[in-house]
Amino acid sequence: MNKKAAALAKHLQLNYKRKYSVGIDSIYLEAENEWAVSQFLFLLLKASKVDHFLLPSQLWDFHSKYENENRVKIDLDALLEKQWIRFIAKDIEIPLRISSMLGQLSNDKELSVFIEENKSELLFLKALEQEINSAENALIVPKKVVEKLIVSYRNIYPALPNLNTLLAIGILKASKNNTHF
Repeated sequence: MNKKAAALAKHLQLNYKRKYSVGIDSIYLEAENEWAVSQFLFLLLKASKVDHFLLPSQLWDFHSKYENENRVKIDLDALLEKQWIRFIAKDIEIPLRISSMLGQLSNDKELSVFIEENKSELLFLKALEQEINSAENALIVPKKVVEKLIVSYRNIYPALPNLNTLLAIGILKASKNNTHF
């Protein structure tokens, strides 16, 4: 359950940053009041599978693959020593200050001296961050389980939106083959 809790916390943190920064917080507050969205998310968490996260033990494989594909040498031990990559609760984390610099890499005109001097390492961290936060690393719940959960949850909270609305407001995201969320 610790893996699932960490996964949900990361998922909610990423969605919070993305959603609340564009002013949609009133939708979520209303959802909490009308149909207890946090309780619904907890039930989704209990039903989820979290087998696809990039584990610390897989970091070295990702590192080797990145070096081979990009024909560049990255000193992974130095990144760990500088704490640009951290292991927290059996998860890989990139500190917020470093992560915020990764967005500046696409605009070469605005690169600072620090970013220019560490560009190879920061590009590696950007690829690592994308791998950590990729859709393949999401919580996975089979579609049939979600449909059953909606039916049973609606008995308690009749205001629970239907499946299409949950998809539209970002509570759920369908897989490419539409067999799980």
